[in-house]
Amino acid sequence: MRCLIWSVLGVVVLGCQPEVVAVGVGLAPNIVAFGAACAYPDSTAARNCLADFVIEANACSLVAPLRLTMGAQPFEGEWRRCGPSEPEWGEDEAIRYPKDFVLLGIPGAANPVLALSNRDDPGIAWLLALNPIETGENGAMALEVIRRYSGTGGMMEWCILDIDDNRTLGCWEWPSDLETRARALLVSDETFNRGFLLSRGSGGQAATRLVREDGTIHLWRPVAAIGDPNCCPSRGELRAVFHAANRMVTLVSLTRVGPEEE
Repeated sequence: MRCLIWSVLGVVVLGCQPEVVAVGVGLAPNIVAFGAACAYPDSTAARNCLADFVIEANACSLVAPLRLTMGAQPFEGEWRRCGPSEPEWGEDEAIRYPKDFVLLGIPGAANPVLALSNRDDPGIAWLLALNPIETGENGAMALEVIRRYSGTGGMMEWCILDIDDNRTLGCWEWPSDLETRARALLVSDETFNRGFLLSRGSGGQAATRLVREDGTIHLWRPVAAIGDPNCCPSRGELRAVFHAANRMVTLVSLTRVGPEEE
């Protein structure tokens, strides 16, 4: 449902797959690792890996420039994309997928502190949105990273990327008991065949922001009868409201809605 942070050989790695994101520990403006083959900062292999990444990224179209301040540290970068904005059938009857590249660094530093891409396997997931958001007073900000997965289940994942008090880049914490509390609202012949999704925007349009202006997050999750296909869950949905503040996401409410109320 969301991206996670873990440490690999002294390099903090963000993402659902180890090869998609790497950030420098403590925001040091030196070389960062990209992928398991380049997991040693300041190594020749890591530098070559990052150089290749930048060359490939610069050949793609600019989606959006990035400018934000996290932990009183200014950052700037770019989101670039090769291919379509969402999967589509090509003239050769093969599916074309978006290939995303994100670089984020400290102004004036030689190398970025974050490199994000789905280039190794773009058919698994792609970026739905990348949103700088305000998180408090004095211009404090974070970066929403929202990814969409292939398939009929509509799976999504997200991370509110920020800097902690130790000057390390990581995702905000979510309630660890959310899945347990959600399943407690099911009856014996029901199940989930999808994860939580972003609540729909106005006019039923797909939402592309996680945290709303009032600091709340609104998610929904379809409820299926056992045996329902992924496309057509028949038992209504769960609606969850969260509050996001101080690098923590807390659950405000979790309610069950029947199919007649959707």
